[in-house]
Amino acid sequence: MSKLYVNEIVEANAGAGVAIPGHVIQTVQQPYTTVTAITSTSYTATGLSTSITPKYSNSKILVLVNLSAEVYQQGTGGPKFYLQILRGSTEVAFRRSDSYGGTASNGYYSFSIHGTMSYLDSPSTTSAVTYTVNGKLSTSTNNTNLRLHDDGSMSSLTLMEIAQ
Repeated sequence: MSKLYVNEIVEANAGAGVAIPGHVIQTVQQPYTTVTAITSTSYTATGLSTSITPKYSNSKILVLVNLSAEVYQQGTGGPKFYLQILRGSTEVAFRRSDSYGGTASNGYYSFSIHGTMSYLDSPSTTSAVTYTVNGKLSTSTNNTNLRLHDDGSMSSLTLMEIAQ
């Protein structure tokens, strides 16, 4: 078996860096805690939006969404909620989740929802790329809303450039 002993790896061209396939080159994270309520059946900003400038045009960008959220509604029903990830103005990923909760004694109910998403993107550029997370509901009846970042909880959008 061969062994390789190295004290230092130096880039061949100054400023080019050393890209090892599969390794993270850089990470950008946007934490967000401003309370937001989405009541629309059209996609609406969640407050999560950040940019990354890939070092290499063949890099992949791993997009990780961690959304602190709950559905709140008066009466009964089962609203669906949708999340989308945009690169610029282009949707690159979305998810739909069903929800249902019985009516509480005060006529309202709320419950936490699973607001995580991940997507591996190939933007093929070395220019800045902006990713945004939007949300919407299937219905706006019964005072239904999607509460985000409630009570000081934190949501985040993390972008990682992965070398190829």
